[in-house]
Amino acid sequence: MAREQQCRALANEGIRKQAAKDHAGAIPLYKQAIDLCPKLCPVLNNLGVAFENVGNRPQAKPWFEAALKCDPTNEQFKKNVAINQANLKPPQPPPQPPPPQPPVNRLDGVYEGWADRDGKHTSRYVATVTGSRIVMIAQNDAKKEPRVGVIRPTGDFVIQFRSMTYTGRIVGTQVTGTWTLRLSLFGGPPTIYTGGFTGSKVK
Repeated sequence: MAREQQCRALANEGIRKQAAKDHAGAIPLYKQAIDLCPKLCPVLNNLGVAFENVGNRPQAKPWFEAALKCDPTNEQFKKNVAINQANLKPPQPPPQPPPPQPPVNRLDGVYEGWADRDGKHTSRYVATVTGSRIVMIAQNDAKKEPRVGVIRPTGDFVIQFRSMTYTGRIVGTQVTGTWTLRLSLFGGPPTIYTGGFTGSKVK
């Protein structure tokens, strides 16, 4: 009985110190009470609270857990354990922003138009621009062979396809340019044919 009275006296003194915001002073009193009476569940919890209030959350953890083990049905003890565990978790790093998307080439897209000679349409074409690559396909070509060239950021491009050269430029959504065809028969000097082409962006 004397030991129990001593435990309660120590615990009550600890409570008074905590009420006066002297949490550090309450800690040794609670420890003495627990050494004498290990089954005082509220005192175990109070010791955890005292450690929490002096900023020592890791040291509060075993006392909150001991209080809950002592009285598993106590809702306040459960809450204190959960809060302490949450506070001890390392802070999550802020989510990283998505990597910047590569800039979209303003020239990218599909263009359609006509090649002309002597002011008359001679062949319809479809050209696709992707980055620095331009691919033109003449629609009157039965094989639909791609005619590949390089386009500069300025919109200027050159396509060399066999004996034919396309030199053009894209401004905004409009395509303009010229073509040159060199044909040489039987080793003689080449016959040169020229014309133009125009078109516009369709998608």
